[in-house]
Amino acid sequence: MGLLPGGAQVTGRIALEGREISGLSEEKLRHIRGRDIAMVYQNPLSALNPVWPVGEQIAEAVLAHGLATRHEAGQRAIALLGRVGIPEPERVSKLYPFEISGGMRQRVVIAMALACNPRLIIADEPTTALDVTIKAQILDLLADLVAQEQISVLLITHDMHVVARLADDILVLYAGRMAERGHVRDLLDHPAHPYTAGLLRSADIRSRPPQTDLEILTGQPPRIGNFPTGCRFHPRCPSSGALCPTHSPDFIQLFSSGQATACHYPAISADRLQQEQLL
Repeated sequence: MGLLPGGAQVTGRIALEGREISGLSEEKLRHIRGRDIAMVYQNPLSALNPVWPVGEQIAEAVLAHGLATRHEAGQRAIALLGRVGIPEPERVSKLYPFEISGGMRQRVVIAMALACNPRLIIADEPTTALDVTIKAQILDLLADLVAQEQISVLLITHDMHVVARLADDILVLYAGRMAERGHVRDLLDHPAHPYTAGLLRSADIRSRPPQTDLEILTGQPPRIGNFPTGCRFHPRCPSSGALCPTHSPDFIQLFSSGQATACHYPAISADRLQQEQLL
């Protein structure tokens, strides 16, 4: 998105529908931000301008890309507020962020993200500060947008319940490196990396006997700039072996479904191997 401060260093490759965008100038990135890629931030209150009515903030995104007149942009803002489930959208469009609830602010931020019909929405912990009821409503809204508007959502979250409910494909990161990737059902039912398995055991995603304690991951994540040698997860890993402290594992595909992991000793059940051999 090009939003990091000037001193930050970004390496790697970022492509949008096959087009390399990581090296684009600020002017070209400005055409992409909002129009092709939009963001839903973790804290909607800090993402909104406190001295502008929410309707004007939604309209601003449309006007910035020259997609409508001011009147048309205002009408689109009202329509978008209604689209994301806000009652009395015309009245709410005149309110300031501090005059509406946290759940409603998150809906406003989603409406802003939709303003220019982007192809991709990056949602950074979109339900973190919400209660259970509002969280469920926001997740239903995001799922509906994906289905109805044909928008892709890149969801950044630590909440495995959100992942299970919304994701099609999952990429698990640990200490800045890829640990595992695959279809949601593959990873939830057959995690190959110990970190993925630990996340699932600690999140109560799968059924368990009543009144049993959730498991926890022992230890602490490494400090940035002070990563352990070899596999970065090995100090906390219950399956750590001789290779783990000295050799960083390659990221390899395990199954024809595309599931891949970076682990010297991935957990692969005999049943899963048999299923793969029958394909």
